[in-house]
Amino acid sequence: MKKLIAAMLFSIALLTGGTINASANDWGKFTIHNQSNYIIVGFYTNEGDGWSSNWLQEQVTAGDSALMEFTHQGPCQVTFRVGWLTTTNEEQLGEPWNIDICDAHNVYFDDDKASYD
Repeated sequence: MKKLIAAMLFSIALLTGGTINASANDWGKFTIHNQSNYIIVGFYTNEGDGWSSNWLQEQVTAGDSALMEFTHQGPCQVTFRVGWLTTTNEEQLGEPWNIDICDAHNVYFDDDKASYD
C-alpha cells in the first residue's frame, strides 16, 4: 500500500466544558486510512473559533494512508472534518467528528463515516 506522509504541527487552544487536557509535551500520531471510493483532499480542525485551513499537504487516494502528526497543548478531544473530491472535482465537506488524538492510532474513513482505534 502506498503511504503518503503529511506532517502537521499546531497548538490546540483550551476548550471550555470540562475537556481533559493533555500536557504540553504530548504527541498525537495516527494514520488516516482512506477506505472510501473518494479522494481525501482536506483535513480541518475546529478549536471553537472556526474551521482551520486545510492541514493536508497531499491528497489521499482510495486505499492509501497518510501519517498525521500533532504536537499540542490542550484537550485530547479534537473536532475535525474531512473534505472529499467529488466526481466534478469539487471539494465536499463531511460532517464534523470528534477524535481523541491522545488515544487514536488509526483513523478510518469510509465514505461519510469515520472511526478510530
